[in-house]
This record gives sequence, C-alpha cells and structure tokens, in this order.
Amino acid sequence: MKININLKFYVMKNSIKRIGAAAIIMMFSLVSCDKDDDPVKPVEAEKMFAIDIEITSQTGMAEKGIVIGTKDELEKVVSVKNQAQVMRKESRMNNIFVPNPDDSVGPPEPDPMEECWDEINTYYEMHLQEWQYQANENCIDVMRCLTCPEAGNGVFALYVIEPTSLDCTTLDPYHLLDKLNLRLFPYDPIDYETEEMIRFIN
Repeated sequence: MKININLKFYVMKNSIKRIGAAAIIMMFSLVSCDKDDDPVKPVEAEKMFAIDIEITSQTGMAEKGIVIGTKDELEKVVSVKNQAQVMRKESRMNNIFVPNPDDSVGPPEPDPMEECWDEINTYYEMHLQEWQYQANENCIDVMRCLTCPEAGNGVFALYVIEPTSLDCTTLDPYHLLDKLNLRLFPYDPIDYETEEMIRFIN
C-alpha cells in the first residue's frame, strides 16, 4: 500500500510540473501573439505646399509657376533675399519647381553656363528697379524666376525682392508664406503633366 501511495504522489507531482510548464508556455505564447497583433503605424509623409511665382526672360516670356516643398523648405526659399537661387524644374509641361538640392545660390565657379547666367543677370539688372517699386508699393516680396531661352541652357534662377520702404513691416518667413498665398499641394509626380495641374497653377 505504501508503494502505491508513493507512486501516486510521484505521478501527481510530475503531472503538476507538466501542467505548470504548459501554462507558462501558453502565457508566453499569448504575450507574443499580443505583440505581433499590435498594428504598425505608418510614418506619415510631411505635407507639401506651393507658393506662386512668375517666370520671365528677355524674350518677353511671362508665365505663372509654383515652387513646391515642405513649409521648412519654402521658409528657407523666401528668407534668401536679392540673390539667385537655382531652381530645378520638375515637369516638362508645367512650371513646377523645387529648390535645388545642393542649395545653389548664384552661378557656380567655374561656370559652365556663363552665357546663360549673363543673360539672366542682364535681365535682372534691367528690371530690378521695377520689381523693387512693386515690392514697396504692396509691402510684399516680389518673386521672379528668370531663365535664359536665348542661351538655351534651361537654367532657372529665383529672385526674392523684398520691400525696402520704411512703411512696410518686415515679416518673418513663416508669416510671409501666408501672405504669399501658401497652398496645400496634395499631388504626386504622376500628376505633374495633367490638365488638373495647369488649373492649379493658373
């Protein structure tokens, strides 16, 4: 009888151990499942915006266009005054520009497109007084994107002419963007050549 009791105790003890081990395994499995079931939140892309500009040249060209970028990128664009900022055209059909990724200001040294920059600089000097008057008259930056169709090199240089009149209050870049008609730009590159984009720019 004593042997049977010990045997039963031994069997019971091992059963408890197995049940305990199984419970622990199950608990870890549930915890693992809970972790795997947590939804992975996608990283939202930063919103893009657009500001209106005018593209012009010595040939009499005068077209509407936009510069696109994040708010920080556009704030940086409007904070650079009276210097040529090289822009990159993003569309064959429409005047959509982005700031050049290497932050180019003015022609490179040595300049492989000297003739083109000469054309741009000549036009800028010819019309600076006119644009300065417009800036002072309206107390708002005048933005002109100049190109060189005669030289034919496809360079686009953006100038931001700021008001110099004492009657005009200087605005920080953030508030200046609002005054320059900052607009949300909810488009992808696949949309850049569409009629909808023409309507957005014009």
